[in-house]
Amino acid sequence: LSNITNILIPAERLRVDGAQGDTTVSINLTEYLPEGVQIVDGSSTLEVKLSVEAMKTRQYAIETKNINLENQSDQYEYLLQANTVSVSLTALGEDLDILQASQLVASIDVGGYGPGTYRLPVSLALSAGYTLKDTPMTAVVIKEKGTTTPSSSVEESTGDTTQESKETETEEATP
Repeated sequence: LSNITNILIPAERLRVDGAQGDTTVSINLTEYLPEGVQIVDGSSTLEVKLSVEAMKTRQYAIETKNINLENQSDQYEYLLQANTVSVSLTALGEDLDILQASQLVASIDVGGYGPGTYRLPVSLALSAGYTLKDTPMTAVVIKEKGTTTPSSSVEESTGDTTQESKETETEEATP
């Protein structure tokens, strides 16, 4: 008996899928005791309270000067038309509270594109716990080096000229 220092409860017994708020799970400890061991004094039922927090979504404005352009060709110049790109991230509220737009690492793959104006997806490297709600797009002008920038009919509809992150939040029922 002195060799028992813990009892392992399988993770599937502590799942919160579908829960809309905090929930309590009752676990019969006798199911997890080694053979020949029994509880003598006290209850063999353990009550575990699981806290459930709703996921939140917040928008951040990433300055385009901080977006990495990947797979550039030496024969072209690249210009992002908007000053910022708006991204919506979903995570726990406490995680969103500590994240600053300047911490986001964004990139655009411009490989294989010739001169012209294109709406290209912006990729983000996100830490665990964060998900990108929608893939942001932005207009990229590609021109031969030494030529003037052509006028373009492509506009960035999600561009924002502010340099601070937007603090728009919505709650989702995603436990």
